[in-house]
Amino acid sequence: MLTKTCAGHSAEKTPLAEQQPGFMRVLMLCSSYPRFAEDSASVFLRHLALALSGSGADLQVLAPDHAMVSKSLQDPGIQLAH
Repeated sequence: MLTKTCAGHSAEKTPLAEQQPGFMRVLMLCSSYPRFAEDSASVFLRHLALALSGSGADLQVLAPDHAMVSKSLQDPGIQLAH
């Protein structure tokens, strides 16, 4: 992949995924996701997200907003957006 430098010269740029073997960026788009720590709604997605994040993946979860969503539901390595 070639990119332009500030002087206008072409430079070889190596994508991040090629720099770190096994590195993954993952975006999970969910129609439901646990709204709080004890919620049973789609709890399997939270388990999957924890496993992916534990394997070193850069993980983002995008789930619908809901009145019962707890902003305190924060798992290490998971960027959760409603």
